[in-house]
Amino acid sequence: MKFILIFLLVVFSTSVTLGGETDQYITLGQSTASVPSDVTVSDLFSHYVNDQIGVHLEDINSRIGRSILPFRFNQFKGMSRCESVALGVIKRMGSTWYGAALNAKIEVWAENTHNLIKEFPDPALVTTDDYIKVSILGPKINFVAKALVALDRSINVDGVWFGTDKLSHFTSSGYIYYQHYLRHRARLGDYKSKMNMVRKGIMFEYTILGLQTTQIFSFADLEANYQGFQMAVDFCDETSPILKEQDGKWAMNRGVRFADYVNPNWDEVYYQSSYTNGRRAKVENNLRRLGHCKAFARAKVNFRREHYSSRDDSADSFSVAAIRIFEGQGQAPVQSDFTYEKLCGFE
Repeated sequence: MKFILIFLLVVFSTSVTLGGETDQYITLGQSTASVPSDVTVSDLFSHYVNDQIGVHLEDINSRIGRSILPFRFNQFKGMSRCESVALGVIKRMGSTWYGAALNAKIEVWAENTHNLIKEFPDPALVTTDDYIKVSILGPKINFVAKALVALDRSINVDGVWFGTDKLSHFTSSGYIYYQHYLRHRARLGDYKSKMNMVRKGIMFEYTILGLQTTQIFSFADLEANYQGFQMAVDFCDETSPILKEQDGKWAMNRGVRFADYVNPNWDEVYYQSSYTNGRRAKVENNLRRLGHCKAFARAKVNFRREHYSSRDDSADSFSVAAIRIFEGQGQAPVQSDFTYEKLCGFE
């Protein structure tokens, strides 16, 4: 009880939030086409990520000779030197507090770059309260929920709409995934350690980052987690690594293309979340109240699905396949019970 009281005191006396939720249905009237401005946004993210990697590598290099590294080489059995550096880099790219619980640096950067990265709805034109009113999570959010969870805006990167909360999942939860994978790989092997890693993400969605706080289990969050992990793996890829060691120092062998890790499963219209019974009833009511179940809106949902399905990156990731296995074992919500058609009452 003392811990809970202290925890609540910290939450309510600071700007701390446990995470973010988003509403991609509000973007249905927006273009999903990959237009020049989208490419520019993709390049901006790539530049930011590469710049952050470079900054952290410089700091690591400055510490190598002084034996004051922010990590240990070969921390886990079977871990390479490159993987040790990769873990140190993605850890620093993550949140400033525990794991995936807070906004990561990349999310804060994106939300503060209004002149270049356009959020929807535009914060300059639509207040948070007004956004909540037209959201499937509205028409109002109680005081406690507001303190714990932010309703994040959406952005478009390379033709994919997603909430800015996915950026924190990409680096913060990506770090947690990568650390978990490396810790257990030598004992469990590659496949089982990845499965355990995804199961850990599912546990977060069932508890502090999902159902217990927001009443939402976001499958799209899990995809962003996995893609952050994949970037960390690519740091030390055997054929085309992002990092390289030269004369005892670390540098970038090639740049990161951020859009390579963004796919349609970051979009919660396409990769629909599941809910508690109470939240589901509210979402179903809001979908109808806001007109998202009308014929014109249904056409927009189908158009987005077709657009995404035609992309080269529409194939399911390891995470999606793993979640289906856990669904069959009763360890994850059955996503097919929460389709747009079922929420709107078409099925």
